[in-house]
Amino acid sequence: MKSKVNISIALSVVAFAVSLACAIFYSKPVNNVEVIISTLSVLVTVLIGWNIYSVVDFNKKSDILRDEINTLDKHKAEVADMIKATQENLQHKWTIDIMEGVPLMITTQLGDNLEHTLAECIRVYKKNIEGSVFAKSVALNYITGISYILYQKGREHDITVRHLAEDLSASVSAEDVQLLWNDIFQCKPLRHEYPLALLNDLLRYLIKLKNSQNPPLQD
Repeated sequence: MKSKVNISIALSVVAFAVSLACAIFYSKPVNNVEVIISTLSVLVTVLIGWNIYSVVDFNKKSDILRDEINTLDKHKAEVADMIKATQENLQHKWTIDIMEGVPLMITTQLGDNLEHTLAECIRVYKKNIEGSVFAKSVALNYITGISYILYQKGREHDITVRHLAEDLSASVSAEDVQLLWNDIFQCKPLRHEYPLALLNDLLRYLIKLKNSQNPPLQD
């Protein structure tokens, strides 16, 4: 296509040069037929030039459009790579979350000492406050469930929430209990579902008990 355009341009230049030379060196009287022929020749030359310009302009726009398409394809490939990388990161994060929660689920299934299991769940929750959402959710479910089970068992022997807190006090640290209560209940509307309300009472008793066992140092 480019070779044909170049040939057309060369022929147009030659034709224009010949026409110009004829006009300069022409000395015979001019008649109407010659005027018409000359006019038609000029029109044909202009038409050929316009066609050549159109072809050149079309090729130029085609090149621009082709470059834009290539750029869009490149951006499309980059977006596809970003989506793939994001999916892989999410899958990796979900896998880590699940792996964090699996040992906790195994512990709760195998452990006969519910007080020890509850203390372990509290430690796992504290560890994942800023980490694994899955492990944190699993730990909270087990904490509320085990607290409710221990309370129901204690009621058969007139054991109150205060007594349950005293039994758990040796198994958990004041820091873990305080962090758990802060994350679930502080600056949030108290949820009145019974297991969570029971957990709120249990944690508050534990905090008071721990604070009474470890009074602040006097200056």
